[in-house]
Parts: sequence; structure tokens; C-alpha cells
Amino acid sequence: MELLQRGSRGPEVSKLQNRLNELGWRDAAGRLLSVDGSFGPATEFAVNAFKDAYIPGGNLPPEQGGQWRGMVGQTTWDALAIAEPVEAFCTLLQFVPPVNLNTPSGTPWSNVMLESFKLTESGQTVLWLGAQPRLLEARDKFVNGLSGIGMRIERYTSAVRPLIQQAHFWDLRNNPFGRTAEGQAEIRRHGLSLTVGVPRPTAPHVAGRAFDAIVVDSAGKRMNPLNGMPDSRVLAIANAVGLRNFNQGPTKNDGVHWELN
Repeated sequence: MELLQRGSRGPEVSKLQNRLNELGWRDAAGRLLSVDGSFGPATEFAVNAFKDAYIPGGNLPPEQGGQWRGMVGQTTWDALAIAEPVEAFCTLLQFVPPVNLNTPSGTPWSNVMLESFKLTESGQTVLWLGAQPRLLEARDKFVNGLSGIGMRIERYTSAVRPLIQQAHFWDLRNNPFGRTAEGQAEIRRHGLSLTVGVPRPTAPHVAGRAFDAIVVDSAGKRMNPLNGMPDSRVLAIANAVGLRNFNQGPTKNDGVHWELN
């Protein structure tokens, strides 16, 4: 398959422009793409916005598991094939995703994303579907390393968080529904904090680069308090396998967060 990018011309580019228009993706000014078979700046903008939302790491270079920014290959075509228009999912989910994610008209969601949303809404809060292979490898090495010093992961509290789920959380906190009795009950069910960040495709959990886990020693004593620095031995093992703890960054308020370096 020909790799499409800026400067490409022909019927495949027209097919791409038609599909992006069908799904509700627009140029930087919110306008439909001209179906002219010419891959210019407007088409490139819509392609990048789509990939940011649908393909975690999709705009990364190939050696990092993605495609170069602005390029359309088989991975992008596969995502375009299963994507749904904005209106269908807004109606089905009965909430409007934030319109400032990528396009003025809102963000369409793939069938895979919807299935993940259904799982998380049904109480399956720890999902590994969509995790980067390197994260799964680091997780397993982390578990083995902890075992070697008599420690273990007591439980995982979160792994891959679908972008649509984060959008739902944002919606609950920032739209009028969240102030109703039903909305407040939903907020309590999810245990949401007072503020919820705007959903970003590049966020660690959304991109499959992080998991949350509680570490304990052989006596069940917690080794990584939520608002404190994890035990130095735990940090050493994590860092050795390619993970960093959130508290190693500028904000010291999430000791359970383990993310790829």
C-alpha cells in the first residue's frame, strides 16, 4: 500500500478525504475537506487530529511503534474503517464529548473505544487492552523484581484508560449533568476528584504507557503511599526496568502511578 503524505495526489487521497469528511474531521478552520485528490495542509491537519484520537502513539516514528506524523499507512486505514461519526456515539452514550479535543464539532469514537468504555462502565477498571508492549514487559519485570526482595503488587487500580472514558469523566465534572442528583451519583461511583483534566490522547494512561499499582511488603505494609515517595528499593527496581513513579516528577501526589521512562 502506498504511504500517503503531504504532496501525495490521486484517487487514494480523494478516498481519504471523503472518509475524513464522513467521520466529521475537519481542517484547522472547522471546514469540510475539499475532495480534490491533493494531500495538502488541510488534509494533513485532519489526518493528525484523527490519529491523535484513534491511534495511541500513531504519530510517533516507526521505531517507537507508530507512523510518522502526517502519514497515512495501513494502521491509519484500519482505524478509519472502524471509526464512527460523531453523532452516532453522542446519541448512544448520551453525553457530548468535549469539543476541544481535536475538532470544533467533537470527536468520533471507534468501536474498540466504545467496547472499552462499556467495560470500564461495568466496573472493569483495570484494562490492559491497548497497553504498549514495552509497558507489559516492564510490568512483568517489575513484578519479578519485587518478588526477589519479598514484595508484591497488592492490586492494580488502573491501567489503560480509554480516551472516551476520560472524556466521560471530564463531562461529569464540567457539564450541567454533573450537578444533577444522577450526575452526582455517577461522580461518586467513579470516585472522581474535584477536578478532572481535559482528555488528551497523549496522556500516559490513554496512550497505554502507565498503570497504577499498590506495592506491599511480605507483612502487607504499603510501600508506595498515595501522597508520598515510594520505598527506595521499590523505586530502584522500577527504574531498572524502565519505569518511573509519578512522584519522581514535579508533582508529588500520586505514589501509585508507574509510567514508562
